[in-house]
Amino acid sequence: MKSKRLCIFPKDVQCITGKSERYGRQLLADIKVYHKKEPHQFVTVYEFAAYCGLQVEEMGGFFWEAVFVLVPFWRGQSGGLSRSGGPPNLAPAGR
Repeated sequence: MKSKRLCIFPKDVQCITGKSERYGRQLLADIKVYHKKEPHQFVTVYEFAAYCGLQVEEMGGFFWEAVFVLVPFWRGQSGGLSRSGGPPNLAPAGR
């Protein structure tokens, strides 16, 4: 199931525009100034679309989503992972 997000991040801007992530950070900063937002506030998908002249529906498939697979190590099904969740050779010393 794909989660829906309201906020947009520089990686999303990179996927949508094909430009660098640095460009995405600058564009989001410009949008915050345009909408008179405080530095701690997020830019929504709707604000981004309005600023760039896009339709929100057109941007639906471009959002970058990080996918994490959680392996239940407590059941003995670690799949070669250490208790820290990383590769066995990166486990903290003394464990």
